Amino acid sequence: MKTKIIVSACLLGENCKYNGGNNKCDDIIALAEKFEIIPVCPECFGGLPIPRVPSEIKDGRVYSKTGEDLTDAFLSGAEQTLYIAQEAHAPCAVLKENGIGVIHDTTLHDDPSYKGSYQRSAVTIKKHLKENPTIKICLDIHRDAIEPSETEIIKPTAVIDGKKAAQIMIISGCDDGSMNMPDFFENLRFAAALANEMQTLYPGLCRPVLFDYRKYNMDLSTGLLLIEIGSTGNTLEEAQYSAELLANAIVSLFAGE
Repeated sequence: MKTKIIVSACLLGENCKYNGGNNKCDDIIALAEKFEIIPVCPECFGGLPIPRVPSEIKDGRVYSKTGEDLTDAFLSGAEQTLYIAQEAHAPCAVLKENGIGVIHDTTLHDDPSYKGSYQRSAVTIKKHLKENPTIKICLDIHRDAIEPSETEIIKPTAVIDGKKAAQIMIISGCDDGSMNMPDFFENLRFAAALANEMQTLYPGLCRPVLFDYRKYNMDLSTGLLLIEIGSTGNTLEEAQYSAELLANAIVSLFAGE
């Protein structure tokens, strides 16, 4: 049985882009040799027509170029896409929204133990970078363990648009000369830019960037960062909401390049 992956339909040649065209990619189509591809179009799932007026994110909501608020339609389409992915038990999702392709790898690298997990995750990262040389950023997603004592767990939260979100911390490593990370300042620049974008869009969401003598596989890419979404004390709903806000910030950051 082939592993299932979710792929944006426009990448498969379906004419579902805003302008009625597609972003056909032969490399993506070729994945069908190894995977069972499940095509999705979140915009269509949300009831948006083809063709349609282009949209953009402003202040955490989605508006068409003519000013129409399409947030509910985009959220509905995203929820339906997530449902399809969950029902398909897809361990990897390749999506093309707002011009950004995504590979979501859910491999458990801390199994059988946390020791050696970064060595194991390095193998996965190298594999994706080799197979997809156009990758610009790699995000290692975690939740923090803020436990001052055995009976105390810190739950970092922020209220964004009236809803509780798990605060996010970005970790960017630096080299003391022994970590083989000569370009670590590039990682820091990316961390600073992303933190600034989150603070601009969602004040209070991002905790201060942790810049320290840590590696966390950042020697593999200048676009690799470790992202702590909340802590073990935050609820799943708070973490998921923060993940959505983080994604919005990344889209906004790339749109401004």
